[in-house]
Parts: sequence; C-alpha cells; structure tokens
Amino acid sequence: MKRTTLPLVTTLLLTSTLVMGDWRSSADEETKIDNLVRAMPNTADLMLLVGARYNNLYWAAKQENWEFAAYQAKELRGLLNKNMITRPGRSEGLQGFLESAYPTIDEAIASADWADFEGAFINLRSACLACHVDSGFSFIGLPVIPPLPNNPALHLAE
Repeated sequence: MKRTTLPLVTTLLLTSTLVMGDWRSSADEETKIDNLVRAMPNTADLMLLVGARYNNLYWAAKQENWEFAAYQAKELRGLLNKNMITRPGRSEGLQGFLESAYPTIDEAIASADWADFEGAFINLRSACLACHVDSGFSFIGLPVIPPLPNNPALHLAE
C-alpha cells in the first residue's frame, strides 16, 4: 500500500466505525448474540493458555512452590471448564479428562511431595495425549519435561 493511501484508508475505517456504532449497544439482540458467539475463543486459543499453565504447574512443583502449583492447577481446570462452555461438543471428553486425570494432581500437590507429583504429572500428560488422539489432534504432542516456565514467579538457576 502506498503511503498516500494510508490516511484515506484510516479515514474510511474510522468513518465506517462511527456510522456502524458500537454493536454492543446499538445492534438487535440476535446480532449481539451472533457476534458474541463468533468472538468466543476456540479450543486452539484456550489450549495455548492451557499449555502455559501446564508448564508453570510442572515447574512450580519442581521448585516445591506448592501454593503456586495449586494455583496453576486451579487456573488450568478453569480454562478447561471454559472450553466446555465455548465448545460444548468437547464437553464429554474434557469432563472425562478432569474426572480421571485431575484428582491425582490435586492429591500430589496436597502431599507436597515431588515424587508423588512427578507420577501424577506423567499420568496427566498421558491423559492429555489420549485426549488429543480422541479429538483428532494426535499430531499435538507434549514433551516429557515441559519447556522452561514463562512466569517470573518461577526462577530457575542459570
């Protein structure tokens, strides 16, 4: 795009936005609902966040930061519950996953014992991979040891 057309494009976008108004207050109920449904995150969006919590869960436990591990487990569970709302077709598989894989994670965190947690995490990883296969996404793997944490609350010695 040429530089001379950029102000024109910007002006057109601003004008169309002003003419349309804010659909959240000006649109009819059906349009509002349609827009909200389209704006909901899909499973792929939520799984990126799940992956971050999964990594931080592992590293929090590895560092024996059990309170932070419990927080990551709770937030991860919340993301999966949100996925069941935004994508009801995935509810049955996700509910089964939470019922089978999560109790051992919660118990291992409560025990504050790395060996207990490590075994539970291996089972969690296996359940994740089985869910990926069942959902038709077997090409999405998980490393045995998650990547380094992406949260400043978890510091690794260099």
